[in-house]
Amino acid sequence: MSGSMVYAGGLFTSIGGQSRRHVAALDATTGLVTTWDPGADDNVWTLAVSGSTVYVSGDFSIICGQSSQGFAALHPDEAAPSVQVLSPNGSSPLLIGTQRHLDWSATDDFTVQGVDLYLSRTGPAGPWELLAAAAPNTGSYLWNVTGPEVPGNDAYLLATARDYGGHLGTDICNSGFSISSNAVDAGLGDPVIAFALSSPAPSPATDHSVLSYAVPSRTSVRLVLLDVRGREVAVLFDGLREAGHYTAAIEAAGLRSGMYFAHLRAGDRKLTRRVVVVK
Repeated sequence: MSGSMVYAGGLFTSIGGQSRRHVAALDATTGLVTTWDPGADDNVWTLAVSGSTVYVSGDFSIICGQSSQGFAALHPDEAAPSVQVLSPNGSSPLLIGTQRHLDWSATDDFTVQGVDLYLSRTGPAGPWELLAAAAPNTGSYLWNVTGPEVPGNDAYLLATARDYGGHLGTDICNSGFSISSNAVDAGLGDPVIAFALSSPAPSPATDHSVLSYAVPSRTSVRLVLLDVRGREVAVLFDGLREAGHYTAAIEAAGLRSGMYFAHLRAGDRKLTRRVVVVK
C-alpha cells in the first residue's frame, strides 16, 4: 500500500471485474481498479514502492509492452501523453480518391503505445468516425481520402494518444478543412489542390529530401524548416509565387539527426509537415 493506492501482483489475469495481467492498482478507499494497466506476460512475485515508482519482480519477460527480464520500474503517476494535430490543420482541402498524410506529434514521459485518429464531417463537436486504430507513433498516417464531401471547412481531425499506463492525451485540429471531389482550378490549365504541402520524400532524409507544395493564386509564400523548439534552421523559400505547383529541397547534410518541421505560410494560411533526418 502507498498513499491512496493498493498495488497487487500475482497469478491473476483479472481483478475487481477488470482485465489486468499479473499487476494492478486499486483505490484504497473504494477498492475499485484504476486505469493503470502495465500488463506483464507472466507472474509478479514481489512489489516495492519508492516515491512515485513501483518496482516489480517475477517470472515475466515483457511488461508495459517492453522487454524486461524479471524486473522493472513502473510509474503509475505518469502524466498523460502530449499530442498535437499538425495537419490537416487549416483551410487546405482534401481531394476524394487521393492519399493524404495525417500528421501529428505525440510524446510521453516514457512510451506512447499507439495513436487513434478520428474524423468529424460536421464540425468540432462530432460525431467522429475512426480512421486509424492504434497506429504506431510515427507521426504520420497515410489516409485514402473518402467521401462524402465536406464543404465549408467543417471537417476536423482528432488524435488520441495512449501510453502503456492507460493514460490518454487528445487534440483536435485548430481549424476545419473541406473534403472535395473536385480539384480547384487555378486558371493555368492544370488543376491545383488549393494550398497543399506534401510530406518530404524520401523520409527519413539522410542527404536531401524534397517537398512539394501548391498555391491556388498569386500570393507571398514563406517556407521554412523549424527545429523542435520552433527555431528556424533554414529558409526554403521566401517570396512571391504565382498559382501552381512547386518543389523545395531540404539539404539534410548540414543538419543534425532528429525531428524538424517544414512550415508553409501563404497569406494567413499555414501548413506544417514533419521532417525526420537520420545520419
